[in-house]
Amino acid sequence: LTVQVALALMLLVGACLLIRSFAQVMAIDPGFKVSNAVTGRVALNVAYKDGPAMKSVQDRIVAAMREIPGVEAVGVTGSFPLFKNFPVGSFPIRGSTMGQDDTFPSGMVISATPEYFGAMGIRIIEGRGFTAADLEPQARRVFMVDRNFAEKYFPGRSAVGESFAFGPPNQKPEQWPLIVGVVAPAKLSGMEDVSGVPFVYTTLGPAVAFSMVLRTTRSLAEMTPLMRQKLHAIDHSLPLYGVTSLQLWVDGMLANRRGVMILLGAFALIALLLSAVGIYGMLAYDVTQRTREIGIRGAIGASRGQIVTLVLRQGLWKAGLGLVIGLAGAFYLSRYMSSLLFDVRPSDPVAFAAVSLLLLLVALVASWLPARRAAKVDPIVALRCE
Repeated sequence: LTVQVALALMLLVGACLLIRSFAQVMAIDPGFKVSNAVTGRVALNVAYKDGPAMKSVQDRIVAAMREIPGVEAVGVTGSFPLFKNFPVGSFPIRGSTMGQDDTFPSGMVISATPEYFGAMGIRIIEGRGFTAADLEPQARRVFMVDRNFAEKYFPGRSAVGESFAFGPPNQKPEQWPLIVGVVAPAKLSGMEDVSGVPFVYTTLGPAVAFSMVLRTTRSLAEMTPLMRQKLHAIDHSLPLYGVTSLQLWVDGMLANRRGVMILLGAFALIALLLSAVGIYGMLAYDVTQRTREIGIRGAIGASRGQIVTLVLRQGLWKAGLGLVIGLAGAFYLSRYMSSLLFDVRPSDPVAFAAVSLLLLLVALVASWLPARRAAKVDPIVALRCE
């Protein structure tokens, strides 16, 4: 019984830590709107050999997707909308001085069209977004950065209007790559990303493959055939793949964490049930074996409360011993769970205290039932039984 309680506590502590971690992840503001967004990817074939051809068919596809009833915005990005391995680029800032050991400012790079931010639900908090003029081949290169980039590399001042120090050496000031806007931070590389690397957005040029994000009032099941129909009307040979919703994409990113939490939680509940049954069974059997003793105690003046206390003490003592052993084991083993936890310490006092109180409550209820039956034993009947 003591071993059962100890094992139950260790499993319950592990499950509680994972549940608290999952709750911490779900409480994070992703910085983009997960609901009502459908995404799909298009890959161009060899028929589109040069930039103008790629740009032309891309514009036609986006225009066709806008025609679908219920579609509010269509954004395009060169990468996947949510991706754990966005490329990281260096962005030297014009006019900044750097020490010998310093590195250039860096950020995860995402190429996007003007409607991308509206389709993703990423809020522009300063400056402006991209415009159609920014996509022209001869246009000045413009960038948008997230608030993390702005606060890290432009402390105490606005990032809008600052320029990057790259490009041809003979560039005129009006041609310097310019930061035109700042957006809210978005967890596009995963809800659990703690790398601290900010995002830098650049305009999307002609691309061999690109992803579309459609902000729509229609469901994924409704949108999928309509998207394929629109694409095939332009070029039947172009594939549309990876069609899903942002909600399913986020759920997929959290699938491993959710699966481990459910599995360990199921084992923990089974262990808790076995512990309760074990305590109840042991005390019920003990009460049956000690019926004569209980009768004698009652005959010589023991009150029902004293008899209940006697039985409860026996059950709670063994449960308490199991709790002590289980707490020591859980404290040791939880250290190996640190890679599975997010924003929760392996020795989280809330988890340990909650599980301990739960097991004590279960032990109390499981002990009280046999104790109540023992208190109802008639001393005369007990003394007559063998």
